[in-house]
Amino acid sequence: MPFDDQIQHRRIEETLIVSKKVQFEEKNQLPDLFQELKGNIPQGAISGPPFCILQFVTSVTKGFDAEIGFPVKQDFGGTSELARLIHGMEVHSLIHRGPAEKK
Repeated sequence: MPFDDQIQHRRIEETLIVSKKVQFEEKNQLPDLFQELKGNIPQGAISGPPFCILQFVTSVTKGFDAEIGFPVKQDFGGTSELARLIHGMEVHSLIHRGPAEKK
C-alpha cells in the first residue's frame, strides 16, 4: 500500500480522554508507555483505541515529545493523568498497522 493511501482526512467527534505527556527516544517504547497508562485507568473505562499526538514544535532535541491517551466513557478522577474533553475537529491521520518496530 503506498504511503499516501494510509493518510486519511477524518472528522473527530467531541471525545472525553485520559492522556499523559511523555518523552521517548524510540517508537518501540510506545507499547510499554500505553500499557503503563492503561494500568492507571479503571477496568472497563476505556472506550476506544490508544492514540499518540506528536508535538512538532518542541524543545525536545532527541527523540519524541508527545501526548498519549485513551478515549474513556467517563471522568473517574483520582489519577495523575489528565482527563479532558477534546473538541470536535478535522484531522489528517496516519494509521499504522503492525508492530511498533515496523516503520
